Amino acid sequence: MNNELASFEDGIKELEMIVSSLEQGDLPLEIAVELFEKGKEIVVTCTKMLDEAEAKITRV
Repeated sequence: MNNELASFEDGIKELEMIVSSLEQGDLPLEIAVELFEKGKEIVVTCTKMLDEAEAKITRV
């Protein structure tokens, strides 16, 4: 996955879509695993965005 998200909010929306797809339970295993991996990458990226925002706030 391209770890470049336009915004934190976009990452959360994409993550919600992935979770919804996985919860339906009708995906082939290979696609489910790919979505899971993509979701993990989004979580890492969004966490980094939050950490950076927190660092900016604590500097102020």
